[in-house]
Amino acid sequence: MFARLIVRPWFWALAIGTLFALPLVRTFLRPAPKLPPVRGAVPAFALTRETGQPFASGELDGKVWVAARFSVDAERPQARAMFELERRMRKLGDAFELVSLAPDSTPPALADWAERHKTYARRWALVTGAPAALAPLMKALELDTPGGASDATLVLVDIHGRIRGRYDASPADKDSLEQLIYDAALLVNNY
Repeated sequence: MFARLIVRPWFWALAIGTLFALPLVRTFLRPAPKLPPVRGAVPAFALTRETGQPFASGELDGKVWVAARFSVDAERPQARAMFELERRMRKLGDAFELVSLAPDSTPPALADWAERHKTYARRWALVTGAPAALAPLMKALELDTPGGASDATLVLVDIHGRIRGRYDASPADKDSLEQLIYDAALLVNNY
């Protein structure tokens, strides 16, 4: 009986069609990934980049970005996490940016640090500014506690300037960084 089936063209059309249809059916039946919830909004800001050029919130419109409190001490957890993100998020191109907020630094010190560590200025902005300009942004991102719980915190912001998540950058919590990468990729790809 089976020998008679395999010589029929309709059998092969059905078998091959089923093999190609199964992955498609599975894809359509899989639920859409869940985006991280909106946790707040980022206020408009005007700061200064490591190059001395102005850096305003408008430059991040249409981009998913990650913010972190920053110090020129490269051994801090968020600095190491930002290096890792810069390396791993290259595939997202210009749709993704890293923003390090350095309240206790100057543009020349940041430029020196960026040159020593060979950061890619198109993807990673090191910014500073007057305390009055930085304070509202740091407060909205909940990065206003130096050396405290936010010392190892990364904040994910979507293309509309809405805070979508807070992640622990400490070396002990590798899962948090993986979750950040996953959530950022979802936001960049408009899920």
